[in-house]
Amino acid sequence: MQLGTPLRVNHLPIVMDILRRSKVLEVINHAVVDDRRSKVSTSECVAVILCSVFSGAHDLWRVRARLERYDMRTVMQDAGFDIQEFPEERLAKALDDLWSVDVNKLMTSLAIQVIDGFQLDTGFCHFDTTSLSFYGGYEREEFGSMTEDMPPAPQVTYGYSKNHRGDLKQIMCGTMLSADGGIPLVARGVDGNRSDNEVAAEFFTDLRKVVADPREVCCVADSKGWCARTVGVVHDHGMRLLSRLPRGTRLHRGLVAADWEPTGRIETPGKRLKDAPIVVTYQGFDKTETFTRIVDDASTAAGPAAGKATGKTTATQVPAKTETFTIPVRVVKIRASDLLRTKMATARRMGSRERVKAEK
Repeated sequence: MQLGTPLRVNHLPIVMDILRRSKVLEVINHAVVDDRRSKVSTSECVAVILCSVFSGAHDLWRVRARLERYDMRTVMQDAGFDIQEFPEERLAKALDDLWSVDVNKLMTSLAIQVIDGFQLDTGFCHFDTTSLSFYGGYEREEFGSMTEDMPPAPQVTYGYSKNHRGDLKQIMCGTMLSADGGIPLVARGVDGNRSDNEVAAEFFTDLRKVVADPREVCCVADSKGWCARTVGVVHDHGMRLLSRLPRGTRLHRGLVAADWEPTGRIETPGKRLKDAPIVVTYQGFDKTETFTRIVDDASTAAGPAAGKATGKTTATQVPAKTETFTIPVRVVKIRASDLLRTKMATARRMGSRERVKAEK
């Protein structure tokens, strides 16, 4: 009896089991209509790409060679599976097909299936953004819009770089995760020069499409979440917002200047055995805050009289419509011993550097 070369399976069967249980492949099969001449479906291409990603590589180059050392027939639960039917060109076309059906709608469908299939707790949803830098010119503004039936891709351009590479163009990537397991419920890329406030408002709006009752959801964000645009979305849909107050707001300045009268105390062990206990004291305030937001963007209206006289079309600026709303706010002012130690150590280092400069 001659034995062949032993093949691995590693953790890939678990990856495929999660894909099947979350019905990701079913959703893709329903959304994408494959060409009848294609030997493999788009969902199978997605499964192969994810197996390649979870084997340690994120590119489409040499996917077949990378997965040849795995027992893919066992992983895919298909005795007739042939990895050679998945060249780079077919995988790339699968990604184009996914983009053409609107990946944002596809992400919403997938999130609904995952929440229902795994009974995720969506009581708290955490939002944040990051920047992804690119090396290259990317001088074509229409990059990614190769055909009319495909939505435009995020614009690669200059913006605020969170990885401190302001010399490079970038796109912004936003994600909203469930606190229960950190599962992405809303995720997509946006133009590299978009502001966090705008993106947060869009994500909070999309979140109501994937949860059963928005009134039971608390959105968690850093200080970017505290602005009229974002708070207005939360207010309209009956959600709640847990955010850090920006330092420049009137409410923050007033509470910092208020007398410190802690109403509670929490003590927890230090991060290491030799560290002192962490003591947190806090003081709560019940306030109201008023916001003014734009409900209708400024637009231009053509002036027909001027057009007839001069043969040209003129434009008149129309003022934007705004509205004011007031919400109740619970503010918690916190002092933590470990944070104070960190700040004191930073102050000592800065003082030491300044002393050396002064001596020189």
